[in-house]
Amino acid sequence: MAGSHEMILIGRFLYGFNSGLSMNIYAQYLGEIAPRNLRGFINTTAPLFVTSGKLWGQIVGLRETLGTVILWPLMMSLSGFTKVLQLLIMPFYPETPPHYLLVKNDKERCLKAMKRYWGNGNYHTEMEDILTEQEICKTTKAISILELVRDRSMRWQLYVIVCISLTLQMSGINAVYYYAGSVFLTAGIPEEKIPYMSLGMGSCEVLSTMLCTILIERCGRKVLMLGSYGLMAVMLALLTVTLSIQSWYYWIPYCSAVLIFLYTFFFGVGPGAVTISVVIEMCSHSSRPSVFVIISSLNWLGLYIISMTFPYIVAGLHQFCFLLFLACILASVTFMYFFLPETKGKTLQQISKEFNRFNFREISTKELAETDKLETSV
Repeated sequence: MAGSHEMILIGRFLYGFNSGLSMNIYAQYLGEIAPRNLRGFINTTAPLFVTSGKLWGQIVGLRETLGTVILWPLMMSLSGFTKVLQLLIMPFYPETPPHYLLVKNDKERCLKAMKRYWGNGNYHTEMEDILTEQEICKTTKAISILELVRDRSMRWQLYVIVCISLTLQMSGINAVYYYAGSVFLTAGIPEEKIPYMSLGMGSCEVLSTMLCTILIERCGRKVLMLGSYGLMAVMLALLTVTLSIQSWYYWIPYCSAVLIFLYTFFFGVGPGAVTISVVIEMCSHSSRPSVFVIISSLNWLGLYIISMTFPYIVAGLHQFCFLLFLACILASVTFMYFFLPETKGKTLQQISKEFNRFNFREISTKELAETDKLETSV
């Protein structure tokens, strides 16, 4: 409203800084207040509200609402009201049970926090599960990124986390959003109606994420991840075909539009919502902050690279540009099939035991040989 570009740049910078910081803290907070039987459901509420926020932004950005020359400053200020609400409410939230137990060493306040979050009950088993983290990690303090990289017991967890984080961007979801406008134009949809098609894509992603909150505790994390990525790969292959032959028949561009919607739907059901839950469940309280620094950096870096390079990729490869993302999905799915364990309903100790087969492979091989030798002698 003041007409100052400098104020806009400073405000955007501060808002971006806050977004990068708060998303990490928010996801960790959810992971630490969730009971084991509801971890998947509660963790997927983070991407659910992110996609809902994107949809809300698309709605208020329409010309019929606040997307006008006069009203857009008011549109930019709307998110400030939610932050004021958070400032008023969050001081009444207790700290997470793992923080009280592992960092503060206060069992009484930990039990009070559990009862406040989960209701009255006997939570001694849950407290023992939290204490096993201390036995596994040998520390309750947050470890640095360098310490995390050097920690052999976290090596393959880190490999898997980097893989699923990079695949989230290299799956092509942002590229599909970029290309959607031209596909809708080719389908004969008037240019002034395209924002409503984008609104439909946003609605599709929100609905699919809501479906994921229901399916994640029934199907498991690995099944949803691999199944969704597989269907996304099929959609990209079919989209490449329909874009190549879109001039043959008048209805083929409409098929391309449907494939974009289906691709968005499968992304929301699987990796878009499940990835954050898998990362939280594989990490201990002490390693989680550094892990989230790594995956957030990869996420924002990947988003930046894709947004900067994709126009040039399209100019060079045209409709075949999606084959690059298809190849990335297939390579990642193969890696995850062999090395990503199912984390549903498992404690950190059980998950770490599965990864230790790879982290300490030569030790495991030696123990297995000694066991076979002992059985043979008996």
